[in-house]
Amino acid sequence: MILFNLLPVELIHSIFRYLWAHEILHGFTNQSDYLDDVLRNYDRYAICLCTMLKTQFDQMCHRIQPKQVRSLAIMDEDDTPDQCTLFFSCFDIQQFVNLRSFAIISSDQSLFRKLDLLCQFNTLKSLVVPNVSQAYWCLFGGNVEMILPQLKRLVTDGYPLTKPLKSLQYLTVTHCFCYKLDYLLSQVVNLHSLNITISLDIFPLWTKKIPIMNHLKQLILRVNRKIIIITIEAF
Repeated sequence: MILFNLLPVELIHSIFRYLWAHEILHGFTNQSDYLDDVLRNYDRYAICLCTMLKTQFDQMCHRIQPKQVRSLAIMDEDDTPDQCTLFFSCFDIQQFVNLRSFAIISSDQSLFRKLDLLCQFNTLKSLVVPNVSQAYWCLFGGNVEMILPQLKRLVTDGYPLTKPLKSLQYLTVTHCFCYKLDYLLSQVVNLHSLNITISLDIFPLWTKKIPIMNHLKQLILRVNRKIIIITIEAF
């Protein structure tokens, strides 16, 4: 740790990019005044509410400031029950004013309500939308759709896109019927990467209606559990 005191701040920040927030705080807190100062001023923390020791979770919640967080992922873990509830008892989602990436990977559909509060965040660029019931989508999906045009990356279960997403460059769709594919792709004309799982249906002419994707650089296509990966080299 003495050697870390000799490193420039920029290099330490580069190391932090490969670590979660709780790993950074657990490994570098109280090692030296220099490192403590680096931790206080670091503004690119990535939080993943996945498996961590209770002491690490408590330390993270005690030391981190919401304005320092750029990425937040909510995940279900059997060995950390109620962790999401504890986290949001300490923080309000609206405090994360510099959030760039938000993901919900959870079967708890009530967490979808957190997305309802993100419509005011013009900093958000990446979003993972969970698979929720139609009832929840009717209640909160409208506000979620308000932030979609500003995104560069979206992961969705195939909910319909009602407006063009010209800024979107990376799209993952975990389920899409063939007859919906042409409309979906017509809404995302500037994609660089598409990762999509297609369910075959009785519509026989779906392949002839696919629009030309001039900006696509990579395609990952899943059909009947078979994976096709196509990488398009730029000239």
